[in-house]
Amino acid sequence: MHRTLLALGDEKDLLFRKYFAKNIGILKNAGYVIKAFSYMEVLENPQVLNDPGSGDVTVLFFFPVDYWDTKIEIGHEIYGSRKMGGKFEAFFNKVESVIRSACKSKVTFVNDPASIALVRDKKRSHEALVANNVACASSYGIETARELIKLVDKGTDLILKVRYGSLGKGVSLISRNKWYTNFKMRNGSILNHSNDKGWKMKEISKRLSFIGQLLEQDVHIEKEIKTPIINNQKLDLRVFVIFGEPVLTYVRTAKINNIITNWHQGGRIEPLSFLNNLPEKAIEMAEEVAVNAANAYGLNYAGIDVIFSENYEKVFVLEGNAFPGSPSPEIPPTVFDPMRTLFEMILQHD
Repeated sequence: MHRTLLALGDEKDLLFRKYFAKNIGILKNAGYVIKAFSYMEVLENPQVLNDPGSGDVTVLFFFPVDYWDTKIEIGHEIYGSRKMGGKFEAFFNKVESVIRSACKSKVTFVNDPASIALVRDKKRSHEALVANNVACASSYGIETARELIKLVDKGTDLILKVRYGSLGKGVSLISRNKWYTNFKMRNGSILNHSNDKGWKMKEISKRLSFIGQLLEQDVHIEKEIKTPIINNQKLDLRVFVIFGEPVLTYVRTAKINNIITNWHQGGRIEPLSFLNNLPEKAIEMAEEVAVNAANAYGLNYAGIDVIFSENYEKVFVLEGNAFPGSPSPEIPPTVFDPMRTLFEMILQHD
């Protein structure tokens, strides 16, 4: 019996527009029926799914760029807020309901909606790591600004991340000596930047009202992990995990005074040869922990960000990504094409 791959994405997403189309012949040649729609097509006209194809259906989600830009990250609402997270989860719940109503055959997901929502939520995803004994940074359930300052004054530097953010946006560092944030500040109020890029870290005045504003929006608070330094750069790793296997590992670096290494905020994706600067055992540990994290999240296709302790003796998961992105100039598709690898591994797991 033939199987069907149902893909949902938007033309603004390079991975969907280019790399999905480029590699889909791998599944077609294996007898798959391919159906691809935008999210808006499915939500506005669910009838397009009434005949999704023959046999069991495997669903592949790409990031819903159009819906995010027009329905979720809009207006003056603080980025990464509880409200944004709720809309994101409700969106995927609705999409799943439409798909299950339309498809009479067995439906499986490369990444199911519940796992996508889980990994977007930094608090719940951290809890999933802890529950599955996956190493991660210590977190704190702090409710007031004074409680946070009391902990910092004892010598604990804290990273505050908006609970439902990504791309390195909405991150702050509170230490005994200095405070930094990549939110825009105006007259003591937190504001968003207008683009995904350019959220640069800046030192800010020590005001309890700033922390209070963050706590009102819901933030995930972690102890800062001191990382190894190579050539005056701090680093972490991104590990692509597909169906429980680490298929690509690369290094991300940033200037030593930067807090985050995300490419969108000025970090750099290093060529694969940069891995030669790291102990081989440390890379093996990182890949093992990344696989455990993907399993804890319930993701079959994931980018897991991990970080080392200063001496490389320990590795910690920073966060997971259900939409880990496209090839980069440093790691071109001739070296690693995520869609080609995913489709080949789908066939292996049939």
